[in-house]
Amino acid sequence: DDNSMFFQFGPSIEQQASVMLNIMEEYDWYIFSIVTTYYPGYQDFVTKIRSTIENSFVGWELEEVLLLDMSVDDGDAKIQNQLKKLQSPVILLYSTKEEANIIFEVAHSVGLTGYGYTWIVPSLVAGDADHIPAEFPT
Repeated sequence: DDNSMFFQFGPSIEQQASVMLNIMEEYDWYIFSIVTTYYPGYQDFVTKIRSTIENSFVGWELEEVLLLDMSVDDGDAKIQNQLKKLQSPVILLYSTKEEANIIFEVAHSVGLTGYGYTWIVPSLVAGDADHIPAEFPT
């Protein structure tokens, strides 16, 4: 119906960032990097992560924050060069699901999706758990 309204509620960016850090703390994953795109809210996501780890007694080590520009035509080559900088065993990704498909494809090509690497994504990236894109690491 054209006159209907639909409201969808979910956790805030800050809540999702906190949960991601809680998961990492639970598994003793203190060394990590952040990969993000210009998707709205990315600054809030990075700020929440930074402020939480700076005010924590846990010995966090944020090694790298990569901001990927997904609008560039030669994007894959540029993304590949940026992802090659990553050495962290744990990577937090903040992007759209479509951007994540490309990022994971490129990350796989540089060896960042195999054994020894863990990617943690918020719900906006994961989307429907019943239909996980083939590019996503499992």
